[in-house]
Amino acid sequence: MISNDMERYAVGADIGGSHICSAVVDLTTGEICGEPLSGKVDCDAGAGEILGAWADNIRQSIAASGLKAVRRVGFAFPGPFDYEHGVSLIRGVNKFERIYGLDISESLFPLLLRSGAEEFRYVNDASAFALGECLGGAACDARRVVALTLGTGVGSGFVSDRKLVTSGDEVPADGWVYCLPFGDGIVDEAFSTRGIIRRYEE
Repeated sequence: MISNDMERYAVGADIGGSHICSAVVDLTTGEICGEPLSGKVDCDAGAGEILGAWADNIRQSIAASGLKAVRRVGFAFPGPFDYEHGVSLIRGVNKFERIYGLDISESLFPLLLRSGAEEFRYVNDASAFALGECLGGAACDARRVVALTLGTGVGSGFVSDRKLVTSGDEVPADGWVYCLPFGDGIVDEAFSTRGIIRRYEE
């Protein structure tokens, strides 16, 4: 059994359009406590079902870690999203329509109360991926990195000297490429799962 230091551990949760994957991480060593757990999520479902699926997965990860409770939860979340305040701004991209404008922290708090979770933080999912590769993955020796993720949408992350870059002349606003013009629409419509399927059917 791992002793529970509330400042030492955090849950890391990756939110996708069709899944959630989470694990408890030892912040002092970077080690994962227990195996990462994945669960399916219906991104077209109502807010209660979506939040319930997330909470169930996080509770299971805390239990699998051997800890009695974990206070901090960090979410890697697709955009558009108000990462400072934890409010979903996703609309018009065929996923998570029913949680638009929802305060995620306020909504999850009562569902995770017994697991000790009370502090929630958010970062763009592609940015989290880019940072992870720079800090401890395939890009750990690179000074400048651009990372693209493809799935239900197109994510992007720009890193310079191991820090995220979200503004300036060399990156799009917020570091997001999904909303840039492409063809008759935007990048997200062309290179996401739905865009590739539509192109195949055509």
